[in-house]
Amino acid sequence: MMTKVEKQNKIIFYIKGYSTQFFPKQNLEKKINALRKILSKKDLDVAEYRVDYYNKLSEKQKVTHSGTRIKDLKHPKTPKSYYFDTYEYARYFDDNLLID
Repeated sequence: MMTKVEKQNKIIFYIKGYSTQFFPKQNLEKKINALRKILSKKDLDVAEYRVDYYNKLSEKQKVTHSGTRIKDLKHPKTPKSYYFDTYEYARYFDDNLLID
């Protein structure tokens, strides 16, 4: 049975996206530890399996785009929904890391 995917209201999506830039970034380790406290062992195992599945890098990857750093995402010229999707997760990493 397929579940229906509902589109998010664009105005709300952009408000949420812009608001992430104005609030201090939360500590990712604290968020992970909080989840570990409330999730069951089974749920944690499933989450770890999925993370491992989607992150199958066996060696370091070279970033091909020269000079774009995570901190550069804070001031996009023309933000699109892809920008907000990327920034939602990239903001937890060091601002000086390169992004491709």
